[in-house]
Amino acid sequence: MRGSEIQEAAQALDAGDALRALSLIEGRNDGHPLAIRGVALAQLEELGAARQHLRRAMIELGRMGAPLHRARAAAALAEIAAGERELSVAVTALAEAADELESLGDHANTA
Repeated sequence: MRGSEIQEAAQALDAGDALRALSLIEGRNDGHPLAIRGVALAQLEELGAARQHLRRAMIELGRMGAPLHRARAAAALAEIAAGERELSVAVTALAEAADELESLGDHANTA
């Protein structure tokens, strides 16, 4: 997958166009597309599937040596937990994700 397709899918997610993002990464199961699919599914309120894809993305991104993107996937998982009112899980997961993002220099996503 070309980086431009990943960028375009990420921009579609930013614009709230989850279906467009999904169409751009269709058939891909490496780290970045898994993360994008997880976030897109969360936007579509398919939270169980979103969690599965984000967990797989974290594994793949870790294997790829992409700690920043892995941390962002962890933050997305934590946001799902918070949205489902799993507060004890969410508080811990959000704090861990924020610490990891901060240590990697991603101050915009730490807040």
